[in-house]
Amino acid sequence: AVQVTEVDLGAGVPDAVAARYLPRLLLANAGLAVRTYVQGQGDDTGPGLLGPGGAPTLAYHTVARMLALLDDGRRQVAPDRLAFRLTGDTGAVRHRLLQKADGHFWLALWVEEPGWDPAAGQELAVPGRQVRVVLDTPVAGARAFVPELGTGPERSFTDPPGAGRPLDRLDLEVTDRVLLLELLPRGAGGAAPKATSPPPAPDRAAPTTPDPVVK
Repeated sequence: AVQVTEVDLGAGVPDAVAARYLPRLLLANAGLAVRTYVQGQGDDTGPGLLGPGGAPTLAYHTVARMLALLDDGRRQVAPDRLAFRLTGDTGAVRHRLLQKADGHFWLALWVEEPGWDPAAGQELAVPGRQVRVVLDTPVAGARAFVPELGTGPERSFTDPPGAGRPLDRLDLEVTDRVLLLELLPRGAGGAAPKATSPPPAPDRAAPTTPDPVVK
């Protein structure tokens, strides 16, 4: 089993860039290494999860949000398969497909390009890519999350209006920030997941005495 025992981002990397590098590194290693050890406190080898004074960095918060979104407890299930393809400007786009025990798929997407020039000591602008996710099997819905910005969905998708237009393609802008696309599969027979419904109202009680008859 492969274990990544040291992650070195390099001295001088800004916290904002580290917050994009570390989640991408962890996702790239997922499925390839059983563990990836990330440096706790930053030093001359580069930033870590904690600043010089021990305060959490932006990288810490980003990784924590990503783990919170992907956490599945201790449940272990055999994953299903999801047939899909990426079209559009996909030259530098990387992806990692995961699935939780509830059956929802999570597709991580990001642009793998440097955001920091160590020679010049300056950040680099990484343009976004317009990407379409094409699914062989339509889904009931989808939500897009950006852990660097928070744990709430940045965008939601539902079935397009009109008969015969299933949700089988999603248009996204992928940047050097990790984007998590949650895909909600349809149930048996193509049924969408059922929303929580209130309990039915109790039946009206029958009267115990008859009403008077008026002649």
